This record gives sequence, C-alpha cells and structure tokens, in this order.
Amino acid sequence: MIHEEGVQGEEQLSVISDVYAGKLHPRIAAGLAPLMHLQLRVLEKTGVEKHLAKLERLFQESIRQH
Repeated sequence: MIHEEGVQGEEQLSVISDVYAGKLHPRIAAGLAPLMHLQLRVLEKTGVEKHLAKLERLFQESIRQH
C-alpha cells in the first residue's frame, strides 16, 4: 500500500523498533527494506509528477490571461 512520505518514514521506524523489541525477525526486516525503498521511490516520482502538473496548469492559465 502506498502512503504519503511521512507515513512511510513512520513505517520504517516501526519496523526498526519491532526488530529491536524482538517482535520482528531481522531477516524479515531485511526482506522488507527493498520493498519499502521502492515504495519511497514511487512516492517521490508521484510527488514530482503532481508538482509538474500544477506548474503546467499555472503556466497555461497565465498564457490565457495575457
């Protein structure tokens, strides 16, 4: 499931905390790490695309006004 970046960071801290508390085996956490990294990359790309779309919309609006 894809979340916002802040939530993603909280999930990573939760995994680390669970490993230290003995609730999660380190091998499982190690297996989750690449997936969490991929999730973060998707969030970054999505954020850039949203920002670009907003800039394009603002540019088109400014062209119409002039």
